[in-house]
Amino acid sequence: MNGSSHERSQVPPGVQCFLGEEARRRRRIEERVVSVFEGWGYEEIIPPLFDYADVFAGEALGPRTYTFVGRDGSLLALRPDFTSLLAKIAAGRLADRPAPLRLYYSGEVLRY
Repeated sequence: MNGSSHERSQVPPGVQCFLGEEARRRRRIEERVVSVFEGWGYEEIIPPLFDYADVFAGEALGPRTYTFVGRDGSLLALRPDFTSLLAKIAAGRLADRPAPLRLYYSGEVLRY
C-alpha cells in the first residue's frame, strides 16, 4: 500500500476542505455574490461535473484533464475548465435564447 496512514487521512495536495467558520464565511460570500448577479438579471446555471473528453481536448487543457471510461465505453472527463463546457451548453440547450445570455455559475474545476 502506498502512503502512510497519516497521508491517507489527509486530502491530496491541491484539494481544499472548508470547515466550521471557514465554511460559513465562504457560504456568506457566495450568498452575497448570488444576490448581486440575480439583482442584475443573471440566471444561474449549474454545469455538469463531467462531460465527453473531447469537449476539453486541446493543448491547454487536454494534458491537465482527469479522464475515465464511462459505462458505455465513451471517454469522459472531469471538468478542468468552465469555458468550453458553457460554450457547448450555450450552443446547444440555450441556442434559442435571445442574446446576450446572462448566466452565472460557480463550482470546482479539477485538473492536474
